Amino acid sequence: MSRCAAALPGLLLAALVGCGGTYAPPAGEERSKAASREKVKATAYLFDARIRRHGKPTSFRLEVYQTDSLLALAGRGYLGKGALKGWLTNDSIKVFFPSTDEYLYEAVDALFASSRCAPESAGPGLLAYFQSLPVASEPAEALVVLPVDKDDNEARFVVYREGCAWQLEILYDLKDEGWRVKDFEFSDGDETTLRARRREYKPQAKVAAGKFDIDIQSSARRIRL
Repeated sequence: MSRCAAALPGLLLAALVGCGGTYAPPAGEERSKAASREKVKATAYLFDARIRRHGKPTSFRLEVYQTDSLLALAGRGYLGKGALKGWLTNDSIKVFFPSTDEYLYEAVDALFASSRCAPESAGPGLLAYFQSLPVASEPAEALVVLPVDKDDNEARFVVYREGCAWQLEILYDLKDEGWRVKDFEFSDGDETTLRARRREYKPQAKVAAGKFDIDIQSSARRIRL
């Protein structure tokens, strides 16, 4: 497994909360340049993020654009170099790493099953966490959601799954639009941790449709978990 693949659960969890319009990437042919410049409404976030792996920290900016059915993700280093670009739906994830010419395209559950979980274990509902406070799932699913503290303006939760190593802590604050993620910390229970703090938030941003497209060259190698 490549270094990108091993750090991936943390990078993907860098996307947490929002609400916006409806947009989904077209199937099949790539969008034209003109279509990519069209504007769509989305909730926009900018996080200051740091991922630590093997004791070595790496800082980057994480952009998140959310519609009703899709999260677009874009990571870049502080010198402006692109680190990743991708999208997340309720059940699948696609991320391209331009610096290594690799990409991942998997079911969301597979990411968390690879983190010391049974293969049949489902991951948390990441897209739902972008839309509202987390709530416990059916008992049979063994997803634990613990409210740590809550007042009129902030609410903190810890989310984990019985028998799995990963843990997610999320801090929300209350905006006019509802509860929105302020910062979060993810640990895979082993050697990877991710901490992100919100720098900017725009509830009705006009975003270029190209933010939701991923151009992957035929030379790119697919990462397998």
